[in-house]
Amino acid sequence: MDKPLTFKVLAENQVISPHLGAQMERMAKFRNIVVHQYATVDGAIVILILHHHLPDFISYKQAVLAFLARPEKSLGSSTQ
Repeated sequence: MDKPLTFKVLAENQVISPHLGAQMERMAKFRNIVVHQYATVDGAIVILILHHHLPDFISYKQAVLAFLARPEKSLGSSTQ
């Protein structure tokens, strides 16, 4: 499974919010550009993006921890 799709699946299964899923999906796509075309990427832009989106990483961590703390812990469960 590709990394951007991973976040879409997590959002569809209510592990993370749809908004956070979209943010993380965009970051995963950006990561793919950085990894595969690193010679053409401006380091200052990468640092700016990371600083701007650091709260998204924290939100992602909190959402996953909240999901793991749920008693049912099954993907796709409609019980809350």
